[in-house]
Amino acid sequence: MPKRPFTVLLDLNVRTSCDVPLHRQLYLGIRGLILDGRLKPGARLPSTRSLAADLGLARTTLLNAFEQLVFEGYLEGKVGSGTKVSTHIPGDVRHLAASTQFIRLPKSRHKPRVAQRAPRYSLNTTLPAAPIRPLRPGLPDIESLPFELWSRLTAKHWRQAASEFTHHGDSLGFLPLRKAICEYVSKLRAVRCEPDEVLITSGAQQALYLCATTLLDVGERVWMEDPGYPRARAAFSSAKLKIVPIPVDAEGLQVSVGVKQHSAPQMIYVTPSFQCPLGVMMSLQRRFELLRVASVKDQAALADFIGEGHLERHIRATLQIYRPRHEALVDAIRQYGNGVLETSATGIGMYLVAWLPKGVDDRLAAKVAFASGVDTVPLSSFSVRPLRLGGLVLGYSAYDAKRIRTATRHLCNALSNMKSTTTD
Repeated sequence: MPKRPFTVLLDLNVRTSCDVPLHRQLYLGIRGLILDGRLKPGARLPSTRSLAADLGLARTTLLNAFEQLVFEGYLEGKVGSGTKVSTHIPGDVRHLAASTQFIRLPKSRHKPRVAQRAPRYSLNTTLPAAPIRPLRPGLPDIESLPFELWSRLTAKHWRQAASEFTHHGDSLGFLPLRKAICEYVSKLRAVRCEPDEVLITSGAQQALYLCATTLLDVGERVWMEDPGYPRARAAFSSAKLKIVPIPVDAEGLQVSVGVKQHSAPQMIYVTPSFQCPLGVMMSLQRRFELLRVASVKDQAALADFIGEGHLERHIRATLQIYRPRHEALVDAIRQYGNGVLETSATGIGMYLVAWLPKGVDDRLAAKVAFASGVDTVPLSSFSVRPLRLGGLVLGYSAYDAKRIRTATRHLCNALSNMKSTTTD
């Protein structure tokens, strides 16, 4: 008779009086035990039911914590059928975890890490306005946005407008908003920071450009996922950095390829939770590989929206909206693809990649799709190196299931006609 795997006892301290949500406390506690080496790779965890009874908590609270740990790669297995610590946790995990607290860059040259030519360049790109059509990627579900709540918060602050709103503001951004961001990332992402370490920008594009021009000098190297986010590449190119494309597979950026084929970078840009545009999540093993590379290199309404928990609730709500839309798009491609388009289920985000048959030009396919009334983005526009297969990036977050199915049918019919024309 096979022996039943030994189940570890978890030393967890959960406080109901704490401001940090209970599921987040559990997540941080178990994650800390793994990173400290007290939970070894392969160790079997108690069931969520028994652990909930031991801690006096609702089982849903345990499920939320376990699901997040499985999602991030710290745990393996399906919740409810046995869960264990990931076997991909490296032996030097304690050293790696400690190295992330204070990563110091070696003094390779006698200069501060602020580029000499920081103010010389600007990124000024204007995209033409166009009507929104499915399946354009990158658009949120507008109907789920809490406009009424936002209007109330905005009106409240305008009614209570004080002199601080008419004077020159803090160059780092509205202080209550920076405090709210610190609290949010501390609770949700275990990021330790102070308000003076937070800088409010007008968006991701400005933030990327500021990083490029203040942390690196002209000609310095930045590793980027390939395919990867085009606007990040544009920001780094405009700052005259040397972009080193690193291939991506099912586990994310292939760190070993970068180490073997290229010299050490001054910056590494990755999208680990939902890779742009392929949608894969970087495995825990790859994240630790990145840490090894790094260690070797040694305003008011929005503040209320975050601080009062509205942002977290909105993110959870949108995930519930996006999940069936993601499934609708995957199912429609499988139903209508007929050899001209295929995809596989990835993580829930705002878009996915649909693959074209070998030899089909995805830029031509995107033009054919546009003519049929469907907006797509060719995968090759995200990539520096030639791709083995072309693909189309299709958005689903802004469209209901009916529009998604209709647009997918039109898209597949158009691609089928294109294939027939090219083979005649």
